[in-house]
Amino acid sequence: MTSVPVFDVTPDVNLNIGPAELPFNRLALWTAEDGVRIQKLRMRRPQSATNDADLFIEVLCAAQGKKTIEVLAYARQFMTTGHPGQMARALMIAGFCDANETSSQLFNDPRLDLGFLAQAKAAAQAAYDRNIWARHGYTLACAATDPAEYWRYCALMIRAADGRFVLWFDPEHDLTDKTLLPFAYFAHDSLKDRSKDKSKDRGEKLFGARPPSKETLSEVIKITDRTVQLGSVQPHNLSGRSRSSVNRLTPSIPQRKESSPAGITPGAQRHTEPGSRDFADFVTGSGAKS
Repeated sequence: MTSVPVFDVTPDVNLNIGPAELPFNRLALWTAEDGVRIQKLRMRRPQSATNDADLFIEVLCAAQGKKTIEVLAYARQFMTTGHPGQMARALMIAGFCDANETSSQLFNDPRLDLGFLAQAKAAAQAAYDRNIWARHGYTLACAATDPAEYWRYCALMIRAADGRFVLWFDPEHDLTDKTLLPFAYFAHDSLKDRSKDKSKDRGEKLFGARPPSKETLSEVIKITDRTVQLGSVQPHNLSGRSRSSVNRLTPSIPQRKESSPAGITPGAQRHTEPGSRDFADFVTGSGAKS
């Protein structure tokens, strides 16, 4: 099935859904009834994303549609290809997911220790870890009974958050002291602003680095489609899982003397941005080391 034309079409009317302002035409794909043709379209979405903002939207739409397991299955397939560009795409998918057990497994792949893949891993893991910190700040804020203490933790949460806050921010249900709800509404507005800022920043990057020109990237994706064969995955959903079961996946946070939450390497490595020519070699699989 040739699905490229579907993604070249811009809707006449853009309808954004929810606080994260997810495009309805993209969210609908992940909330539709499972089927072989739908699965092919779903895989095509993250496979053809040309920047991190679009890739993040697909992963968040999948989470909203209770299809996180399915999108992580696609990430596993991308990793098995051994193609550097596809592996980097898998890493970013894992990094943009909410707390889960699969992402950490993908980050631990020994092939990611060198070159561009090490940089992509650093960017993906940083995105994943920041969401963990944001969730932790939210948990502490919800347990607070003092307004100053509540806002202190909210400030930390907002700084680390992105659009994934829509998956776990529910103060009306989680707050210990309901009199703090006015502060929570203010925090909600700040989270929306933060989400927009992160989306703008990610729109200028791909795999955490500066991408080549759109023309080059379009040709790279076409070449990858022809050379890398991907199979289908079995449809899954998370409809049977409660919010609390997902929250249990969040690593416990040690005492303040520690520099990072459990399961997160202290002093996570920073990544540099390669030039466009090097990046084009990377995503096409030529000259890349992994």
